[in-house]
Amino acid sequence: MKIRIIWPFIPLPVIWFFNVDVIVAPILKKLGMAGITLTLALCLIGSIDLIYHYWAFGRLGKILSHIDPVKENWELAKGFILWMIQGMVKNHNQIRDGEHFIADWVKGHGLSRPFAIGLNPIPVLRTIGIVPAIATCRWINWRIGFCSLLLGNAFHFFFVALFWDWLFKLFHL
Repeated sequence: MKIRIIWPFIPLPVIWFFNVDVIVAPILKKLGMAGITLTLALCLIGSIDLIYHYWAFGRLGKILSHIDPVKENWELAKGFILWMIQGMVKNHNQIRDGEHFIADWVKGHGLSRPFAIGLNPIPVLRTIGIVPAIATCRWINWRIGFCSLLLGNAFHFFFVALFWDWLFKLFHL
């Protein structure tokens, strides 16, 4: 496999390890950032993170569509990936078939759903919701939905900065 095919995905494990909520925020706080400076830094880093994932999902689609065994079955592969994501978020009381379930779910309430996904404060649940939302926005080419996700993400980091300010004051760190 040529390195030019996989180079966009090499930084992903590092990005996933340095989670902005749990790893980067306390490091920046320990370095002396607080208030609006911390908020702006977290918003910038978090937005770059989401934009990189948006770009990587587009690149993944292009790469998969050019690999010969997958090229013939790109729709099948795309459906399988969406089916896997669907398994993470589907409501067990309501079974819906079809590959457009995720797109329907993300676009369900217009721009409010991606905004709410970006605003989600719980780190693990946030990842489970935000990764399928980014992939869906990219694969159905819904740029305004992605912008709504970025805006929700910015508000999320405002609250993350407040939380870390409060936590450092509470424990006198």
